[in-house]
Amino acid sequence: MKTSILIRTALALTALGASLATTASTQAQTFKNTTPIAPGVATPDRLDTSIGTLNLMDGFPKPDTIEKIYDNLDRSRALQAYLLAIPIVNQAGMRESLRKFGPVNTTNVIW
Repeated sequence: MKTSILIRTALALTALGASLATTASTQAQTFKNTTPIAPGVATPDRLDTSIGTLNLMDGFPKPDTIEKIYDNLDRSRALQAYLLAIPIVNQAGMRESLRKFGPVNTTNVIW
């Protein structure tokens, strides 16, 4: 019984040593089909933009950068909402001004 355990242990250690040797030789090996990364493809860790410096880690934004991007998105949407409301407000103002000259839909004002 003890002999079989010793044999199994010896075989396991031999297999482990062989796999470690194979792994070490594979890591030092250079492969034929290795292609270098093309210039301009890698993502930088820092981007200087119109909203400030954006900090990235492996192409993903860091927490401070995420907050900066969402703040910019909020400002952009608020500006868009304001600009889209200008024609509506202008129309309401024109209608109110026309009511001063007479009843609605019966008065024609020539400017």
